[in-house]
Amino acid sequence: MSNYSEEMAQQMIVSGNTPNKEKFSLLQGLGFYPKLATAIYGSNEKEFQKAMSQEANAAKKAYADIYIYKRGRQYSSDIEHYYRYQKGDLSKRSTHLTRKEFTDLYNFISDANQERYILNVGLTISWSMLGIRRHKEATGLLDKGFIKHLKSWHAYRIKTDPAVPDKSRETPLLWCYVHENSPQMDFHTHMMICIPEEIIPPFRHWVRNRIQKLSKVQPVPKKAVHISTPPSQPLKRQWIRFQYMCKGLDPREILRFEKYGCAIPLLALTQFHYRDPGLLDCKKKMGYTQRYNFFALYKKEYRNYDYVFNLEQYKSDFRKISGFCSALDQGIYDIRTLYPSTLDDMTKKLPQKYEQKKFL
Repeated sequence: MSNYSEEMAQQMIVSGNTPNKEKFSLLQGLGFYPKLATAIYGSNEKEFQKAMSQEANAAKKAYADIYIYKRGRQYSSDIEHYYRYQKGDLSKRSTHLTRKEFTDLYNFISDANQERYILNVGLTISWSMLGIRRHKEATGLLDKGFIKHLKSWHAYRIKTDPAVPDKSRETPLLWCYVHENSPQMDFHTHMMICIPEEIIPPFRHWVRNRIQKLSKVQPVPKKAVHISTPPSQPLKRQWIRFQYMCKGLDPREILRFEKYGCAIPLLALTQFHYRDPGLLDCKKKMGYTQRYNFFALYKKEYRNYDYVFNLEQYKSDFRKISGFCSALDQGIYDIRTLYPSTLDDMTKKLPQKYEQKKFL
């Protein structure tokens, strides 16, 4: 028994594995390695969990502005793909989100929150389960078969439903989405939508009916559409959904924190493990409500300012002039500021030099 304990303790220390509840009893022994294992892991599971908790809290405190510990399931293929991309090995290509797309999506949501609108509804559509496997066909259906009809439904419902209070009748339809093509779900779309809570039940009903009309598979599989609308902590849940939608960020996108002395992946600003988004065969990998016709405004204004061939700079300046300035606009890369817990916290963090105004 002592030889077995010695071998098991040595193997565990060398491999870096941690003991489970059953193995603690097998690590008891008088040899060198059992004693070393006890010093590292503790003499029982309770001591081990306590030590791990203390270590985790210390790490979170030392790296409070980024996510050290991640949520969600992590696949070995995703880990391998992540490190390949970091090293520049593009033999297996994927359509990752870029830093600009991450920033644009964040700014859109931040601007909506500053206007006190929350994207409180989460929606996932698995196109492959609906019998729609071509990416371009699915994205076309999303634009013209779903969002276009959602605009009409929302415009009518928000004005006529007696359950909607007067203060909510001016709520604009805000939405954003990200496409993914994972090995687990094939081609699918994650969406967030701003829907007044009073019309969420009829919204659920409308989505089911609309998807049934788009689906090539009848009856529609239950798991093909998932709607998430928990009433508690909608702002917190919104930011969690945003981070989940961005789990396919390019591993090569990095941040540089002087205090850490090394490059930090942009994924450290999301609390979920990296997941390979797969290769997309469509023009747009993400989108959101276009509340301004930036191209028309740009054509009108660029002659008067130094915006020749610089539409992106015009967009940025236009947002600032309109009174919107997100944490990312200010160069803040701190999860404690990026993801506020209340709308009041977000409004207080606006810089004084910008006057807060409403959307056009």
